[in-house]
Amino acid sequence: AVAPAAASGPPQDVAAEELPGWRPGQTSAPGPPLARTPADLARCPDAAAWARAAVAAQLAPWRESGYTLRMFQKSLSYEPCIGGREHITVEGGKVVAGANMAWGRYIERAIRNWPFDKSELRDFKVVAEMADWPFMVKGDPRAAPNVSGPAFTNANNGHFYSVLMPVQSRPQFEDATFPKKRRSTLELGTKVPWRERRGVGVW
Repeated sequence: AVAPAAASGPPQDVAAEELPGWRPGQTSAPGPPLARTPADLARCPDAAAWARAAVAAQLAPWRESGYTLRMFQKSLSYEPCIGGREHITVEGGKVVAGANMAWGRYIERAIRNWPFDKSELRDFKVVAEMADWPFMVKGDPRAAPNVSGPAFTNANNGHFYSVLMPVQSRPQFEDATFPKKRRSTLELGTKVPWRERRGVGVW
C-alpha cells in the first residue's frame, strides 16, 4: 500500500462504504497477521487494513467458488479480448512466467516486500489484460466468477470482473531510484498542512 505519511485511510474520492469491513482509523483486517511492518505502513497504521479490505472487495466474487486452474484457463481464452492478454505465473516465491512485463516486475517487487509469513505466498497464475479496456464483463455467463478467474486490468468502471491494478506502464516500476524519490516527495509534502494545500490533478 502506498499512502502519504501525513494522510490516513483511502483517497478522499473513495467512500468508506465502498470497502466492506473497513472504516477510517481501523488498523486491523481479517486474514493472516503481518510478519513485518514496512516503514511506510508504520507511519500510516490504517493503510494496511484499508489495502487488505480493498483487495478482499475485489476478490469477493471468488470467495465462495475459489480459484482453480480451469478458471484461469477460461479467463485466458475469454473473447472478445481488446488489446490482447498475457499471464503471470508465480511458483516457489518467484515469477516464472510474465517477468518480461511491467506487471510481472511489479509482482516481483511485491514478493521482495512481502509483509506476511512466507507460507502465505502461494503459487498462482493470473491473466493480465494488456489494454485500457477490461473484458471480463459482468452479465456474461462466460465471465461469471464460478466459471472464469480474475484478470489484472488498468481500468474498471464497476461493470467488469477484472481486478484493478496499478497502471502497468508507470515509470516508477522500472526506476530503481523511485523509492528514494518517493520518500523525498512525501517528506516534502509533510511540510504543507493538508488544509493549506490546493486540489490539483495531473495527467
